[in-house]
Amino acid sequence: MITRREKLQAGPGSRELSDEFLLAMGWKAEIRAKTHHPRVTDTLWHPNDVLHGFWEGAQPNPTLDTDDALALVPDGWRIEYIQQNQDGSFELLLTDDLPSRTHNPQKVVKALTLPLAICVAALEI
Repeated sequence: MITRREKLQAGPGSRELSDEFLLAMGWKAEIRAKTHHPRVTDTLWHPNDVLHGFWEGAQPNPTLDTDDALALVPDGWRIEYIQQNQDGSFELLLTDDLPSRTHNPQKVVKALTLPLAICVAALEI
């Protein structure tokens, strides 16, 4: 059986994979009434944290959009480096800025695209 990490690493990114990733990260999806406005989606996404409220703007698509993926990296973590490999895949190193935490302070991940690599790292934090 393929793991969520393997699925994200292999790609490609898609709307369906983004939805699956958001749910795995604890996000909630609320179905809204149908609308005829082309920029309004039928689903309202929000993090599983009432302090953050609802996602502003269009539905997040973190497996395809780098900005959406970066928005999901938890506070206190930063990207140390990003490298594009000869095969076109991306590798990145995330570092925890809070050394008092008891877990591994660094995550190195590799994936087909940069947004997917960020998603893999965010999922494992």
